[in-house]
Amino acid sequence: MEIGVLPSVLCPAVLVKVNRPDETSEVSLPADLSDAERRALEALGDGAELVDDFTARLACAPAESLAVLTSLEIRGLVAQGPGKVFRATKPFGGRT
Repeated sequence: MEIGVLPSVLCPAVLVKVNRPDETSEVSLPADLSDAERRALEALGDGAELVDDFTARLACAPAESLAVLTSLEIRGLVAQGPGKVFRATKPFGGRT
């Protein structure tokens, strides 16, 4: 088992710290994000969140939140961990 896999199984929030060695370097949100994608990234912030909690917090349909998260995952902006826990892959700055 790789280092980082076991902590992610025990506590998905640990995965965020393990995979982000340089917490201080923020990048701007990409300019070509849709409004829904921008809202999703801003909502995730620097933490990890279960998809059900994320959907409830954004007050949208499950299909809509999964579509947006999938789009962001394809673009490499979010990653899905065990148990449908999503997190931003980079600490994004420039939030509005």
